[in-house]
Amino acid sequence: MNRPSASSPYLLPASAPALPRRRTALGSSSVRLLSASLLASLAAPSLWALQPALIRGNNVNVRGRASTSGEVLFKLNEGDPVQVVDTVTAAGAKKGAPSRWAQIQLPASVPVYVNAAFLNGDTVAATKLNIRGGPGENYSVLGSLQRGAKIQPLGNKGAWVQISPTSETYAFIAADYVIETGAPSPDTNAVATAVAATSPIPPVPAEAAAPNASLEVPAVPASSGTVLVMDDPPLSNPAQTPPASPGENTPPTADNPSYPPLAPAPNTNLIAKLEPAREEHPRNRFTFGYRFGLNTSAEFDGFSGFAGTSGSVDGYVLPSSRQTGGPTPAPDGRTWNWGYNNPSQVQNNNLLVTKSTVPASNGSHSVDNGNTVSGIELTYAHELWAGGASKFCHIGIEAAFNYSSLNTESTWAHSVPLVRNISAYALGGVVPPYDPYSTKTYQGTYYGPGPTIPMVGSNQTVIDPEGATMTSYRQMDASNFGLRFGPYLESPIYKRLWGNVGAGMAIGMVQGEFRYSDTYAASTVSGSATDFRALLGWYIGGGLSYKLSHYWGIFYNAQYQQLPDYTLNAGNVEAKLKAGNGLFQSIGISYSF
Repeated sequence: MNRPSASSPYLLPASAPALPRRRTALGSSSVRLLSASLLASLAAPSLWALQPALIRGNNVNVRGRASTSGEVLFKLNEGDPVQVVDTVTAAGAKKGAPSRWAQIQLPASVPVYVNAAFLNGDTVAATKLNIRGGPGENYSVLGSLQRGAKIQPLGNKGAWVQISPTSETYAFIAADYVIETGAPSPDTNAVATAVAATSPIPPVPAEAAAPNASLEVPAVPASSGTVLVMDDPPLSNPAQTPPASPGENTPPTADNPSYPPLAPAPNTNLIAKLEPAREEHPRNRFTFGYRFGLNTSAEFDGFSGFAGTSGSVDGYVLPSSRQTGGPTPAPDGRTWNWGYNNPSQVQNNNLLVTKSTVPASNGSHSVDNGNTVSGIELTYAHELWAGGASKFCHIGIEAAFNYSSLNTESTWAHSVPLVRNISAYALGGVVPPYDPYSTKTYQGTYYGPGPTIPMVGSNQTVIDPEGATMTSYRQMDASNFGLRFGPYLESPIYKRLWGNVGAGMAIGMVQGEFRYSDTYAASTVSGSATDFRALLGWYIGGGLSYKLSHYWGIFYNAQYQQLPDYTLNAGNVEAKLKAGNGLFQSIGISYSF
């Protein structure tokens, strides 16, 4: 509390004449408190934490906060002693409301409460446990207990435990109703002990004190150095009753009872609403949950090629036994080792023999897996700093390990390019044998005999972009091991609900296996490939968490992760996994300590 200087207009000099004495309860209390103050200052000059003071006025409200919106904890009357810690000025006080408040030590007889969820038996389990003015989170914080502190429960109200105030539990009174009476003293009990030891004056019965008795300034010897201090503004007349402020110095009514205290309206103070979320926020947290991915897909590029195979050639023209002297053809260059499959191949006195080829192509096929990427994630978060308005901002670092799997399989029919090599052989009047009843065509042999045609014909190549139909099969199995590391920021939203955002580095380690097959004209080409690869990228995300108790909670997070594509190649066919580029969501439980 600010102590006035010697030139303050509110100090009475030691040489000032004594005011007339009146034997009132206030006068007796003043003498005893002043005597105790002198003895305490002589016996323990190092204890300057508290200032003994008296209350002037009746039904003076003692509140949980330095504001008329703070709930009333109890009331004091004329002459009641208090121990003042400091004076504060309330910024933005409403017109007519007190702006200066005295912070006082809470008397041991006033009940206070702590949340049982943060206790382990009679020991505080949280890093810091708030002491509140009532059994609820909408009551003001009056002090705190540190981890390991012992309590003595006095009773229970639901999930709250009633205890006695500690020496560092405080409340507030409008400063106009408090008069300091002397040198600092350690606590009220010390003052009471000193009064009992030095003052022979018997206590005055309560009925002897008038309800609005005038304040008597006791005469103090000049050598004592004790002066009377009054907070601004002073009274023009010591007998004058202080002006009433809204909610102060008024008798109890149905709207303003002395006890139990009135809880403030829930939407009048943002900081009051955030107090429960700030209470005992642990610095370490583990989370474990189910993780699934959206917008993930696999893409397959390339198709196998097929040369002339069974069913892709509709005839043949080959050397025969008419050759003499080894492989050299007969002098006329003709052969009876030829054949064809369909009468339509005979056109304009020519035999057309077609050889069809399916070349390797670069077509692609995508498979959208929706949210088939699923797995788990374990996260550790450590708070590095908490600050801002009422510790509204919490900054830390987090690291996470996750595992997910992807299984993609697809079979489909599609068109591919077809290359036709057409050879025309001049028949020269030869009519190819054909039996219309049995639909048998001529199929010559090496040894013959049979009709002959030239062994050499003219060639033509025709390409049909979608002339062949292929059936393809693709399968991709991948195990994804991921790491995340980066800073985060979280803040209370309302009561036990918190929000967070974060960003940082992401590492993906993928073990994949790829299998494929392509089928055309009863022929199949297949292959496979496996590989392990590490991918480096980044993530950004945010989420919500709700505290079920001091240790346990639930959470939901959403993250966008960007990693390079994972590819596997087998011959001309490639599989590309896009599991690292998408929106990932997780939901689960958290443990804080």
